[in-house]
Order: sequence, then structure tokens, then C-alpha cells
Amino acid sequence: MKKTSLLCGALCASLISMNAALAADNGEKILAEGQLSSINVINQTADLIATSGLKAAIAVSEFAHGNWMSFGSASVSSSRYNTSSYINTLGSAMMVGLAKNFGRDVMLGVYLEGGYGHYKTHNDIMEMHNLTGVGNTTNYGIGMLARYDYPCIKGLYAEGSVHGGYMHNFWDLENYGEAGYKNHGVYVGTHVGLGYENVIAKTVGFDIYGKYFYNHQTGKDTEIDGRTIKFENVNSHRTRFGARFDLRVVDALRPYIGAAWEQEYDATARASVADYSIDAPTAKGATGVFEVGVATNRDQASKWDIDGTFQAFTGKRQGIGGMIRAHYAF
Repeated sequence: MKKTSLLCGALCASLISMNAALAADNGEKILAEGQLSSINVINQTADLIATSGLKAAIAVSEFAHGNWMSFGSASVSSSRYNTSSYINTLGSAMMVGLAKNFGRDVMLGVYLEGGYGHYKTHNDIMEMHNLTGVGNTTNYGIGMLARYDYPCIKGLYAEGSVHGGYMHNFWDLENYGEAGYKNHGVYVGTHVGLGYENVIAKTVGFDIYGKYFYNHQTGKDTEIDGRTIKFENVNSHRTRFGARFDLRVVDALRPYIGAAWEQEYDATARASVADYSIDAPTAKGATGVFEVGVATNRDQASKWDIDGTFQAFTGKRQGIGGMIRAHYAF
């Protein structure tokens, strides 16, 4: 613990003893990369809600005949976020809730959510090359989601969700003893989307969509070796535009493929020590999202509804992931 404290303190002291420009070049942003890792995992939870989670809620509400029915969904992913250095994250998310149709056009759902990520931050700091931070981040909260199908234009729909909860983050310097710092705070978020789905020649279904995501994580000051690091709030603003196509030549199954372009406009972890700004790592940039999967037909005669997706990411975020939802109507 003493060795860790001295090393972390040296990183903080380097900001005080140098000018800010020189400090930025030497990579003290490793201290802020743990904060960025936390918002990345919260964003992955939001992705689950807006994709597999919404589809699960829609599926069970169609089985429910106007009653509330339970649903659930889960995801896991391995990602690298390029921040001029980089952050590797193994993340997972899950949600469970209740959904119900209100008439033919409106679906509402309420749910509990949770996310977990184990991450490593990689950076070069002055003469100490390949210095690595490790950490764990956890978030849990509640939320509500909805979908509205426009009755006047068949296939046109709007969707959205709101959620909020609590986040814990634990960051350490690898191979140097106990934690560098612990952090916790509140997060809130929302997403809205608009899309159009239809069928071509009764064999190929398609869904073209656009979504906007916002997530906010509160900052919190922390101390290392008697020096205060001031973490600012982190705000993520993302858009995603994409399309999915499914094949409907087999009665029981619908294999599908999809692609999307995602743009992150902020997601920057700003921090300072003694009024000197730490070079801020950011997830700002573009990511390509590709998916392939298979789902069962939502048929009233079948009690099972299953959907499994494999995803690949390239660009600012690189990696692979998967989502699954399953429901059995009793």
C-alpha cells in the first residue's frame, strides 16, 4: 500500500511540478482513464436496453394479451477503446422487467438493470513505460422503456427509455499493491429512436432505424497520498444509424444480419490536481457495429421466444460481443 501511495503521489506531483503541456505529453491521464471506463460500461448497459431488452419486452407483451408479463435479457462483450493510449474492458449487462401492451399501438415496460466491467488502462508515463491500471466498475439501477407503433403508417415506430442508478468504480496500479482510488456516484440516461420496418416479397424483413443515447455520470473528488484529484462529470452523447435484414423462408426461425454507424460526441473524463488539468482521455469518435444472429418467429402457437446475437465493433471501439434473450410463455 505504501509503494502504491508513493507512486500514485508521484504521478499527481508531476502535474504540480511541471507545466500543464509537458504533463499532458507524459500521460498522467492514466489517473482519469478509470473514470472513462465506468461511463463505457454504463453505455453498454444502455445498448442492451435499446436493442435486445426492447425486443424482449415487445415479444412478451404480444404473448401477454393485455397483461403484465416478465422479460429479461443479457449481454457480454470484450472491447478496446482507443484513447491515444487504450483501455481494454470485459463487460456484461443484464436486465429483468415487466411489459404490457396498451391497445395495439403502445407498449410499456419497467425493469431493473445491472452492469459490471473489469478493465485495464494502458499508458506510458515518463520513464515508466507500459504502466498499467486495473479496475472494476459496477452499476445498478431502474428504468422504463416504451414503443409506439404509428397506426397511420404501418411499420413506422418510435421508442425510448429512461434509466438511472448508482455506480461504483475501483482503480488500482497493476502489480503495486492496493487501490489507487475508489469512486462512486449517480448516473442517469435516456435514449430515443425512430425506425421503419416492413417485409419485401414476404421473405425478407428489414428494420431501418436511428437512435440517440445520452448518459451522465457524476464526478467525485478523491485523494491519493494527500493530494486531491477533482473528477468532473462525464457526459456521453451518441447517435446510431443502422439497418437489420432477416430472412423469412423457414417458419420457425429468422436468421438476420445488421450493420450500424455510431458516433460518440463527448464521453471525455476530465480531471485536475491542484488546478492543473490532467490530459483527458476520451471515447469520442466513430464506431462501426456489425451483427449476425437468429431469432424465433413471434408466433402465438409457440411458447418459446429466443434471440441470440453476435456483434463485432471496429473504429473507436474495437472488439466483439453477444446478446441473448429467451422467454417461455406458461
